[in-house]
Parts: sequence; structure tokens; C-alpha cells
Amino acid sequence: MPEHKSASIVRHTRVRDDATDMYALWRARLTTQLGCQPGFQRLEVYPPDTSQPDWVTIERFDSIEHAQGWLRSDARAELSTEVSELVIGADTVTILLGDGPGQPRDVTAVITNRPKLGLEQDFREWQQRIQLVQSRYPGYRGVEVQPPIAGVTDDWITLLRFDTAENLRGWLESPECHTLRKESEPLLDVATYRVARTTFANWLPADEQAANPSPWKVNAIVLLVLYPVVMLEIAFLYPKLGFLDLGPMTFIGNALSVYLTGFFLVPWAARLLRRWLAPRGAESRALHVWGWVGMCVGYVALVAVMSLIANWALA
Repeated sequence: MPEHKSASIVRHTRVRDDATDMYALWRARLTTQLGCQPGFQRLEVYPPDTSQPDWVTIERFDSIEHAQGWLRSDARAELSTEVSELVIGADTVTILLGDGPGQPRDVTAVITNRPKLGLEQDFREWQQRIQLVQSRYPGYRGVEVQPPIAGVTDDWITLLRFDTAENLRGWLESPECHTLRKESEPLLDVATYRVARTTFANWLPADEQAANPSPWKVNAIVLLVLYPVVMLEIAFLYPKLGFLDLGPMTFIGNALSVYLTGFFLVPWAARLLRRWLAPRGAESRALHVWGWVGMCVGYVALVAVMSLIANWALA
């Protein structure tokens, strides 16, 4: 049995606009092949959104050995050749070791660095300096550094954990972090920073995603805009679809609700409530309290208004 901990292969793919159907068929073949691989656990697929133009697939294995076996397999090579005709540019592939960073409530920044050839030692010394400085910031929970994996990836992966999104942002936006990141630029070919997402956060605009708001706040916004959509469907759409059975009628209503909510209403509401989603500094406590009061008032007002509209429309 392999002794190493589990591994995840994260792949970012930019699909041509005219090839989405073919890409869906390719993903089906990918899933079939993965199901036959030793140590494969599950596949996660995240489609593009307004802030992320790539398809993101996460292939989870029980060990790095099994992940490497899949990466080097003839089946994966054949699939990679097939998909190359459907995508724009080259895929970005990242390997993460372990079951997942930090505790469930930690906020994690996933940082990918690729040092220039011959500057690896300078990069390691820079890593030591930045880790020493960031450890002094409020809310710091720890860091995991994954060096390149021979034959798999040339990237250094850093999982930087803080207790809250506000404290993580406090470090990433600090003058010291900015200065140290500028110092690293001559040493690197690649440097990317991503903040882990939670719940419905992938419906939010890019700025709100980067702030990584509390899951309950995101869910509260989804409820705020989803409720009136569903009520208006009950009042006006469902009577028009009375010739359909309950199954297709409900599917049409749900599809319309998800489309309106995900693409329009949640991003719009998130922009309006940006300060409440990610308050800063001294205003944080007051905004948390008054924002929650405002949400409750909004819920009560919506229930009252939607009830009146539904009673009038269905009378």
C-alpha cells in the first residue's frame, strides 16, 4: 500500500466557445477512464463564471503514487491529445498533497510560484523572509509549502491559512506583503494567488470572491433574491404551465430561478452589500450587526409584499 498522503490534480482549461458540447463528451470519457484508475476517489468539475473563464476539474486520489500513475498513463495521454483540439492555449495543472488545508473555518490562499532556472536558492531564501513576516500578522494559522514534485510539476505550492478573510486580506494588502512580492518578481516565471471559495461564493462578482465572505452571509444574500423569484413564478408562471405535469413544471421554474439568481441577482445584490460582506477594521462589528438587522427587515418586507402580490394574482 502507498504510504504517502492523498493527492489532488487541479486542472484549468480554457475551452473554445464553439466546442463546449464536444468538451462535455470529452469529460464523460474522462470520468469513465478515471473510474478504472487505482486509488481514484472522485472528480469535481467547476464550470466558468463571470470571474473565472476556465473549466476547473479536480481529480482526487488516495496517494501521490496513484495520482502519478494516472498522470503518466497512456489513457490520460490519449485524452490530453483529444482535448487539445477543443481548448485555447495550454492547460494549467497543479498537484496538491494532503486531505485539505487547515480547519474548516480557516481561510486559505493558494499561492503558486515557479522560480526561474538557477534562482531556486534565492527563491528559498525569499520564502523564509516572507514566512517570518506574515507569521506576525493577526489571525495567522500556519503555512504549508509543497516543493516541486519530480516528473510531475515544477511549481512550488504554498497554502497560507488565516482565521478570517479580513485578516488574510489584511496581510495580502499590507505594505510589507506588497514590498516582498515585488522583491520576488525577478526570481519567478510564474506567480498566482487564489483564495479558497465556499458555498455559493462562486456566484459572487470577482471582488467579493477575493474577499472570501462568510458562508452564512453569502447564503443570506441568495435567500434574499431567490425568494421573490420563486414567489413570482408561483403567482404568474405556474398558472401558465398548468398543462404540464408537476415534474417538468418544477424543472422549468427551478432552471429559471437558478439562471436569474446566479447570473444577475446575486452579483447585483453582492455589489450593493459589499461593505457588509467584507467589512474592514473598526467598522466590522457595527456592520455585522446592522447588516443582519437590515437583512431581517428585508425578509419581513419581502414576505409581506410577495404575499400581497400572490393573493392578488391567484384570486
